Order: sequence, then C-alpha cells, then structure tokens
Amino acid sequence: MAITTMGIISCTSNPAKKYEGSYKVEVDRSVTAMGATNNEPTITMDMNIIAEGNDGTVRIVFPPDPNEKACDEQCGAGEEEEMVFTGKVDKDGLHIDGKTLSPDPEITYTYSAADAVLEGETLTWTQTIEGSATLMGKELPITGTNKYVATKQK
Repeated sequence: MAITTMGIISCTSNPAKKYEGSYKVEVDRSVTAMGATNNEPTITMDMNIIAEGNDGTVRIVFPPDPNEKACDEQCGAGEEEEMVFTGKVDKDGLHIDGKTLSPDPEITYTYSAADAVLEGETLTWTQTIEGSATLMGKELPITGTNKYVATKQK
C-alpha cells in the first residue's frame, strides 16, 4: 500500500509549473471617463508568475518599474509597490482572480476576474476595469479594458 501511495504522489504534478516564470507583458488599455474614451499607448512591463504550494495556486506579480518613482501604470496613482494578483491553474488553464484597489481616498477601481489562454510561451487575457474618482465632490465613473499579451522569458 505504501508503494502505491508513493507512486500516486510522485506522479502528481503541480499544474502551475508550466506557467511559472518571468514574462514581458504588453498591455493595450482603453479607458472611458467623463464620457470620453481614450486608447492609451501600449505599456510594456515585467511580470512574474510564482507557484504557491502544489495545488495550482499562483501569485501574478507586476514589479514596479525601476526607472519610475511611482508605478502609476501598473499599480495605480501613487503606489510604489508591486501589483499582485492571485489565481489558480487547473486542467482548463490559468484563472486570475479579480482585485479591488483604492490607491487614494478619491479613487477606487476593480479589475475583473479573467481566464488566460496559454499558446506556446505566450499568455493572453483581457480584464475589464470599473471604478470611480471623486472630483470636486462629484463621483465620476471610470471604465476600461486591459488586453494583456505576456511572453515567457528564457
């Protein structure tokens, strides 16, 4: 019985391992605020996927740009820390959890959950963003879409 159990355990692999690593990410962002839609220039940033345990749980980490004092594009206004999403890898792929941020008392936004598609060494996914900003005592809605293309680095 012990030999059978060891055989089952040794054959079990963490599904997150094939996603784990460093990536270069290009983000195309569209933001709508105050009735106007703005398609922003493509943002390029680093990303790391780190397996947590052996059950497929991952952390998706966007480190701050070392050339910037604040990582506004990655983290939200005024944050100088890494942006971290959580997720889970299973037989169907990588599922990224949603995340709500409030970089200051005047701004709150939420990234939707998303499913990333892995083709070769490239991950792609889209997240919607919904939030609000308070300007001169009025709450203004903000919506957006981020389209990610992440290429694994060797």
